Amino acid sequence: MAIDFPKMQRNHPKMNSELRVNMLKYSRQMVPLFLIGIYLLFTSCEKESALVYPDKPKCAEITVITPLFGLGDHGYNDAALAGIMDVASASDLEVSLLRPKTLEQAGEYVRQWSNDGKSKRRLLVLPDAEYSAILADVSTSATKSVLLFENDGKDVPSDIATFRISRYGSAYLAGCLAKGSQKAHIIQGKNGDSTCEEAMKGFIAGYSTVRPDGEIIIHSLSDTYKGWSMPDSLYRIASQYPDDFFFPLAKGSNSGVYKFSRESPLVLMLIAGMDVDCSLFSKRVPFSVVIDIRSVVKDYVSRWNAGENISGHTDYGMKDGKASVSLSTLFYEINDIWENYYEDPLYWQNIYDANYEEAVRKEAEYEAAH
Repeated sequence: MAIDFPKMQRNHPKMNSELRVNMLKYSRQMVPLFLIGIYLLFTSCEKESALVYPDKPKCAEITVITPLFGLGDHGYNDAALAGIMDVASASDLEVSLLRPKTLEQAGEYVRQWSNDGKSKRRLLVLPDAEYSAILADVSTSATKSVLLFENDGKDVPSDIATFRISRYGSAYLAGCLAKGSQKAHIIQGKNGDSTCEEAMKGFIAGYSTVRPDGEIIIHSLSDTYKGWSMPDSLYRIASQYPDDFFFPLAKGSNSGVYKFSRESPLVLMLIAGMDVDCSLFSKRVPFSVVIDIRSVVKDYVSRWNAGENISGHTDYGMKDGKASVSLSTLFYEINDIWENYYEDPLYWQNIYDANYEEAVRKEAEYEAAH
């Protein structure tokens, strides 16, 4: 294996320009998440008696039962909440955040919401696929609407709004981009999670097509939702395979592999960023699978706020840009070492261009079959 140790051109004008542009982009992404953190500090409640505002009713117009062990992931969950806050901050909307520690507690929150007899229009947001298990406790009406994330809508009452963002095509394309690595590790946060399973199938199909002699190793952090918040476990796994490719599907736990790569500057590990553009989380991220959950949620909440009926199901994916793969513009500027096979700055772009249409087609086939 050949390793290059190029001189870093830290004063190169192209590098400085791209760094400034990307740091500005990063700051714009992180400011809303920081504000959400402040909002959570003052408005989240874990007890039935906790109020968003002392002088107003307990149930605000929008009630969010936050994901189990998922909030604060700097990815999907935080972006989804940002979509809600985009609308709330521009409208006269009250938002209540309920943070359950267990699925049973989430079910109790749902029952309280459903039994509340307030007459004003209210929206219950269930941003966790786990919450499909507590839908029996949900009741809707002309003034009460429910939005459930990442559900196929097949076994859900038609008056509940559901959506699902397919990961198959974007994961397929990510598998093609990993073709240069002899070993690829898939990290499941929760064993058996349907979203993880779909992304795994897509990645395996893409990787196996372009690298039939490659080896795929699957790791599961937990059999429960606690696997979404186990970064130390992923850190330890990463430390055992410092020169391999990682495809992490573990939400907040993904920070463990980014941290390891930052603390080990001479490793040849490559990581697929997940859910958002992760090129600034680690310099070993040549591309990211981006799920545009923020715009999806913002659209649903905006339409509900405008008085529309949002019930029914919608599927999203590569076809409408809600799932995509974003190539890092910083990878070649900030890395100290790399392998010969991707020394050409067009390496990733060429693979992307050669496999993009096939990834879209494969996702369409997958969706038709499921």
